[in-house]
Amino acid sequence: MEDGSDHTLALSLSRFLALALLGLSSAGASAKDFAVATREEFDAAVATVRPGDSIVWAPGTWSDVKLRLRTQGAPGRPVTLRAAVPGETRFEAASELTIDGEHLVVSGLAFQKNANVTSTVTPYAVTVASVVTFTARASHCRLTETSIVDSGDSVTTYVHLAPGNVSNRVDHCYFSNQGKIGVTFYVEVDPRRPNGHLIERNYFGDRKQGTGNRWETLRIGHSEQQRFVSNTTVSHNYFYRCNGENECVSNKSTGNRYLYNTFVEVRGELALRHGDRTWVEGNYFFGGSEPKAGGVRIIGSDQVVINNYFKGLRYALVVYNGQTGSDPKDYAPVDNALVAFNTLDNCVENFTIATNARPIPPKNLRIVGNLVRASSGSIFRLGTGVEAIYASNVMFGAELGFAPRAGISSSPPALLTDTWDRIMPGPEAGKERLSLPRLPEAEKDLNGEKRTSSTPVGAIATHGAKPLYPLARKDVGPAWMKMPGRALGQ
Repeated sequence: MEDGSDHTLALSLSRFLALALLGLSSAGASAKDFAVATREEFDAAVATVRPGDSIVWAPGTWSDVKLRLRTQGAPGRPVTLRAAVPGETRFEAASELTIDGEHLVVSGLAFQKNANVTSTVTPYAVTVASVVTFTARASHCRLTETSIVDSGDSVTTYVHLAPGNVSNRVDHCYFSNQGKIGVTFYVEVDPRRPNGHLIERNYFGDRKQGTGNRWETLRIGHSEQQRFVSNTTVSHNYFYRCNGENECVSNKSTGNRYLYNTFVEVRGELALRHGDRTWVEGNYFFGGSEPKAGGVRIIGSDQVVINNYFKGLRYALVVYNGQTGSDPKDYAPVDNALVAFNTLDNCVENFTIATNARPIPPKNLRIVGNLVRASSGSIFRLGTGVEAIYASNVMFGAELGFAPRAGISSSPPALLTDTWDRIMPGPEAGKERLSLPRLPEAEKDLNGEKRTSSTPVGAIATHGAKPLYPLARKDVGPAWMKMPGRALGQ
């Protein structure tokens, strides 16, 4: 009897699995493409599509088309809006796109010379006029292989992620030449729902200098959202001549990560303006032909800046004095910041710490394992009252800026230069054991190579290891755009 029951159960399970597989196959086979070439056809398709379907827009140029992709996909079976030929479906003038649902994908569109798009006021009294908007309902959505360029009047923003949406991804896009005041890429934060967004492998560039504030290229949060947890990751993007103001990237929320991005000839800093627990790792900052190029500005608590490469900048690392007050636009005191394993090569000002007039100097500042090669001036501009720990740093080529102290060696090491013109000390410079933070990310260097107790100081642990991307503009953005540049920093 037991054998018969087992045999019956096995047959039932086999039939169940066969039916389940047949159902999945049928679901995949039933996915449809809806060809459209007008707003009316698009609206009809949006009302009809089901998870797994695609809306395919014909090649051509359209003006003043306002699209709302309001529908629902499913995990693994998104609803997709895509160009029939990537890059050849172009929207101009007052055209705009609203992504308003879950599990939606937009791919291959080109927005150009947009102007006079819809202006809205967010729940946090922020006025935004954006070309592409992710509404509060837009979660687990993706914008990819899309360009937005050469905007005109009444466009404050290229991409706006409204507060409340979660787990969206913007990747392999091209954002260039925003002409008017506003934040090019703007993420807002909800007090109850961390964003968890991913912004990766995009090109941001060609932003001319504005007048005053609100000309940032990328901002996550704003002053009143600084304590809200965003948990957004910005990785492997390329920023080129984003010179709208002194903040190219403005962090104004908590828990964000900026990983393996490249900044070339950018005047604005990666500014940790508001919020805590920000992680800045593996980024390249190249001054090139821009004499006012900036690096990283540190404000707030528990900030981590490791494994970054700064070359030829006006300002590399700036740590502010803080203040206490009720105004959300105040500058929070710096507490428990880690600045470790960075390489600073031929920057005009390397470490600028506590030189502003605010009353509270940084405390619990750890400066560990950094390599500085300077050629003029002072390596440090240091204010009074700073509580800092120095360990295993090598800094040479110019005056230190204060009396010699433990944790900083001013003896020039033998340097190695790799194929990408990056410097690192020879093996003899790493004999001193470094105090590695007990965090997995700190166990690897700028190239993703494993650090050991004998690792040389600076961002690079292993000579000859290939850099992580992006190396050049061609490594980011849509595949249908031919990006120039072959060498590191081009």
